[in-house]
Amino acid sequence: MQATSRESLARLRDRLEQIAGGLDPQASLATSRELAAVAALLGKEPAVRRALSDPSASESSRTELAGRLFAHQVGETALGLVVAAATSAWSNAGDLVDGLTDLSHQAAFISAEQDGSFGSVEEEVFRFGRALDANGALEQALSDQSAPLENRQRLLGELIDGKAGPISAQLLHDVLANPRARSVYNSVQGLVEDAAARRRRSVAIVTSPIALSDDQERRLVASLSRIYGREISVSVDVDGSVLGGLRVQVGDDVIDGSVAGRLDDIQRRFAG
Repeated sequence: MQATSRESLARLRDRLEQIAGGLDPQASLATSRELAAVAALLGKEPAVRRALSDPSASESSRTELAGRLFAHQVGETALGLVVAAATSAWSNAGDLVDGLTDLSHQAAFISAEQDGSFGSVEEEVFRFGRALDANGALEQALSDQSAPLENRQRLLGELIDGKAGPISAQLLHDVLANPRARSVYNSVQGLVEDAAARRRRSVAIVTSPIALSDDQERRLVASLSRIYGREISVSVDVDGSVLGGLRVQVGDDVIDGSVAGRLDDIQRRFAG
């Protein structure tokens, strides 16, 4: 994606995260399923995706079109995200489809976080990617879009039956149904990378000059979870060079309250 599309997707992801705070795991998974269905439809209908992403059309006309097409097909949450996507700026019409596909994956991961199965989902998707990497004929059979989708879905079902939970299964079936996914292996690797990125977003790397007590760690977890609006786990790295205070990193966010960090900041100001 080019910069315009990346910025639109980032805003849509933020919107999804905010909405998900009011959803239960089943509702998040249903939203994922509906977004994937919309993306699959737009992937097969170039005229419709061009109309929904046409920058020369007014936002009101694109909103009206999205409502007319999907208001009775998906729930309120998914529809709101589809409308938001349709009224966003995209570098090309295909990026609208890819953006909705990404949102569907994120909604599924959110559902897994909410019901506590995220670790299992991540592992199951990873293992399926390894299986595809080890069996080129299987990967080719699943990626062959000249073969009927129902046949490929049946094959996938046989492969993962009893080996993948409902969220992992939905993600993998949605990958298969995406007409823009030319390589199932590459798409599954994308899921693995997205899952790893979400896991990093939910782990705080804490650098402290001394080990934290259990009570201190519990209070830190509670504070960070409240700040970020989701469950945050803590990994503590004891490093005497920080001198005092804490340095906390959650994803790309850094909260540097250490003495060393403050000294570095003072030095940079004097150097400037």
